[in-house]
Amino acid sequence: MNGAVSVCEGTVNQEQSYQDQVSKFKLDLRDIKDWLDKAEKKVIESETMPRTQQASDEELAFYKHLQEEVEDLVPKVEDVRDQALELMKQGGDCRRSAEPDLIALNQGWEDICKKIKDHQVQQTEIVKELEQDRRHKMEIEAAAEKAKEEIERLAKEVLVQSSQSSEGELKEEDEDGEDEADMSPVEENIDKMDLSVVESSVNLDEVFQRMETEEIERPKSDKQLEQNKRVSDYHEILDQTRVAIDLCNHRLREEEGLRVEDFELGIENNVKQTDEAIENLRPDVEGILSEGEKLLDETKDVDEHLALELEADLRMLRTHWRKLEEDADRRKTVLKTVVPQWQQFEKDALELKEWIDEMEKRLNDGKDDATVIEALQRELEKKKTDYDGLQKSGDDLSSKGGRPVVEPTWLELTRRWHEIETRFLQYRRPVAEDVIVEESVVDVQANFSLENSVLSTETTVTVNQYVHALEALKDAILRLAEVLKSPQLNGSAFDNFSEQEDKLKVG
Repeated sequence: MNGAVSVCEGTVNQEQSYQDQVSKFKLDLRDIKDWLDKAEKKVIESETMPRTQQASDEELAFYKHLQEEVEDLVPKVEDVRDQALELMKQGGDCRRSAEPDLIALNQGWEDICKKIKDHQVQQTEIVKELEQDRRHKMEIEAAAEKAKEEIERLAKEVLVQSSQSSEGELKEEDEDGEDEADMSPVEENIDKMDLSVVESSVNLDEVFQRMETEEIERPKSDKQLEQNKRVSDYHEILDQTRVAIDLCNHRLREEEGLRVEDFELGIENNVKQTDEAIENLRPDVEGILSEGEKLLDETKDVDEHLALELEADLRMLRTHWRKLEEDADRRKTVLKTVVPQWQQFEKDALELKEWIDEMEKRLNDGKDDATVIEALQRELEKKKTDYDGLQKSGDDLSSKGGRPVVEPTWLELTRRWHEIETRFLQYRRPVAEDVIVEESVVDVQANFSLENSVLSTETTVTVNQYVHALEALKDAILRLAEVLKSPQLNGSAFDNFSEQEDKLKVG
């Protein structure tokens, strides 16, 4: 009885341990999923922002903090993965419950890490573009400042030449043979004129400032107004073109560039559609850029500040177009690589499903034959290698953009595989343990026979023989208790008492 109680306690403790494992796994997994949902939402918000806002100090600091959170979460994610693997090792319901969660966790974690990294790379590119624009404007401003200084220098030279000419005229008028002492009044006048010249040269900044003020206050000419109108109309066309490019680029990058329809169309049709999307935009974009260059040359002669703004917008449009072409080339490369892999994966998955269907039929036909069950079990274990290899292929394909088609196929295949494994647990009969049970029962019957003879013929049995018989009975009970602990007798297929009874019957 003590042995039976111990077995019950062990089963209860094992069940409690399992429940604790599942609870901890679900709790830790929920924390990670909450973080993934928040991060995904923020990344989507950032992708809809204007490019300049994506590279703001606030956004840069946020993504730096987000990357630090990723690094801090790595140990916890690894721990949750280990918990899932431990639960999957127990098989049955544990595996069916933990494996889909593990697959979803791995995919979600890889996706968000990739998106954060890609966005940081994009932020770096935007910062570089803005820095180039800033330097270009500084160079133009420096050139304008240099030109202004040159004008000031030339103006000073003109004033000096004018003062020298005035001084020469005064000297010619006073050349009447007067002695040196009589020249003092003229020198005083010359000194006064020199002071006036110096004062005029010193106040040149005020003159230029006044000229700039007058230029600002002066109404723009008809030519400037007309040019401003042309540039304004061109800006509207420029904005519409940029929106069209961004929409096309968003389509190429959606779901990492691949959708279910992409796999259904095939490689050639996909590549053709991608090329058509680019070629349909190319004439308009190139025509608008060419028109913008001509407009820029005309604007430089009319309004330099307006020309600088137009030049920056043209540079931004070229950047968007170049990025669209790069994404299109990358998409075509992915299609040429991933679609053939998906076709092979789909073929292998279909073959494995057909094998599972055939195995189920053979298992139903041979469920009463232990030899057939053992042969099918060996075949299943051998096929497990193909199943594991297909899982690795699916993970690799998902990381390259094939997740929309791989995930539903793999989940269905995983469900079928676990079902066939569970059915084997129901029909499989371990031969070694059956022998132990049979021997134990035989010993018990022999001992009871001896005990009955003791009761009927008291004079033929000694005390030592009786004690020995009791010890043998105790050992038999302990061996039987060990058999009751076996995985087969504790599995879901043996919860019914009648099935346990069939298992323990002596052949």
